[in-house]
Amino acid sequence: MRPATARNGMQVSVLVKLNSDYDVREQRITESSGDAAFDQSALTAISDAAPFDELNGLEPLMGFFLFHELRFQFKPEDLKR
Repeated sequence: MRPATARNGMQVSVLVKLNSDYDVREQRITESSGDAAFDQSALTAISDAAPFDELNGLEPLMGFFLFHELRFQFKPEDLKR
């Protein structure tokens, strides 16, 4: 859930490392939005979405080679305030 403190122009970047089952092994913020609640909501969204079962259809070694690290950017650009 997006926190009430979210504003247009904010951005948080997160690096996610996956294990061989495409579940989150590690996640960390690489660029903070400056708002702890918004940053935490991004980490929670990633945890809630895991494991990334959509990647299971790939050849095991190739899929893991290509997708063992993911980078996400969260931006609340749809806000009207």
